[in-house]
Amino acid sequence: MEIFMEPANLFLFNKTKLNIIHQYLLDHDLTKVKKPSIRAKQPDHAQLLIDLIYPGYPIAKAREQAGRQDRESRSAISKKGAIYFAYDQLPTTDAFERWDELVRLESPAIPPETCQENETWTYRYTINAKKLEQNLDRNGKHSIRLHLYVWMSPRHSLFPHFTSLKFNGVEAWCEKDKETVGNRFKYVDITDKLDWESIKSGESDMVDLEFSLDETMIASMVKYVTICNVWEKSSTELVCQLYTQTASFCISSAMTANRDTGQIQRKALDLLDQCPPKDRWCLDKTETLLLDCGRAFHSDLDPRCHRQNDDSDDDLMMGNEYISLMDPILLTKIIHPARGNFCRHVSCFDAKCFLKCYLLEQLWKCPICHIQIRGIQDLYIDHRLKQAIVSYPDQSRFIYLQDGTYQSEHEYQQACDEPPLPSQRPLSPLVLKQQSLSPTPLSPLPQSDSDSDIDPLDISDVLDEKDQDNPASKRQKIDRQHQDITLLLD
Repeated sequence: MEIFMEPANLFLFNKTKLNIIHQYLLDHDLTKVKKPSIRAKQPDHAQLLIDLIYPGYPIAKAREQAGRQDRESRSAISKKGAIYFAYDQLPTTDAFERWDELVRLESPAIPPETCQENETWTYRYTINAKKLEQNLDRNGKHSIRLHLYVWMSPRHSLFPHFTSLKFNGVEAWCEKDKETVGNRFKYVDITDKLDWESIKSGESDMVDLEFSLDETMIASMVKYVTICNVWEKSSTELVCQLYTQTASFCISSAMTANRDTGQIQRKALDLLDQCPPKDRWCLDKTETLLLDCGRAFHSDLDPRCHRQNDDSDDDLMMGNEYISLMDPILLTKIIHPARGNFCRHVSCFDAKCFLKCYLLEQLWKCPICHIQIRGIQDLYIDHRLKQAIVSYPDQSRFIYLQDGTYQSEHEYQQACDEPPLPSQRPLSPLVLKQQSLSPTPLSPLPQSDSDSDIDPLDISDVLDEKDQDNPASKRQKIDRQHQDITLLLD
């Protein structure tokens, strides 16, 4: 069972093992999804099983991990002559899911006498564009892009700092490409740079590719050029993935907290069957899946189960408070309340607004506490606040109670002797227990210009306007303070 602890292992199994695993799930009523046809590709079947066994798990992450394990278990060139490229080491974001390598071109050998210092070398290739066109519109449901990569070796990619990029002699290098490379990405999006009308009509199946390097890459020799089809997810699709991921976490948390795992499992299977893998990119259905999981496992969940860095300091509860539904990024009403796993605050931000802003960024940060977020795996939807938003769509704020639940202002009955509710929950630092809870009084400021009003221990005294205009008066006052301190020390 240890091999099933890592979803990436399914990409390493052959088709026979994948069929056995799928048949086991069917025989034990763990899924109602039928096995794919015998003509289905091994990666497609592995992806289906990951959606069934690990709902919401990022497929791109599992695919990259499997590629790294397979690459590290053998040499760069296998006995069969296959070359394994280190795609897992390329910088990327959760918005991109790399599928297949469509084109691999090897650079012609460059004679040593032609390789001179500070000389720009132009690389020329011929691409079978018909193959690119066939894989561009794979199923018509996703936004598929074509990314071009350059390699010095199969395990070392280069930043494409080009001075020129031409297809059939037409210049295609633009400012957007420079911005992409400037953001530390190692790809060039060539989807909109090709003449697809002539390719579809069959006028030109072969396309001439030509590019030149800038002075920063003169010493780097490009040995390979590859082109991959990549699914570029929208912010809505990422929100769907986040809802499914949070629902899966609710199920696993309920199974951990409840001894009757069989009952929890049956409930979970019934809910997951209502939202099969093909429907998990529909926002309405994934929202319903999370709300149903929240209601089904409400009594088995800890309201703060996602906050992984909490400790005994959370026992210092600050009381009830108001939680605003204004998103801190776009100042719009929160519809998809999200929070980071390592955030210590109760306030949420809108997941869709957040993902729109960080869609093509490599470094994510919480807009409230600015803690680093590694990716979508560090986010979750607050299902209790989401349920409150669905139940009271006209409310602009809710009251967060000490038990981790939310109430509307009409439901909440404030006690007479209770202080007014704060608008936000103060953070509880980890060093709070080591400090005194009584506030430290501040040193009083002087009230007059006389020498008797000067505190001998207050060397940070504020000079009045009259003394500021008289440097000699400043020196006398400082000298007197210095003498007083010296006497005290003696």
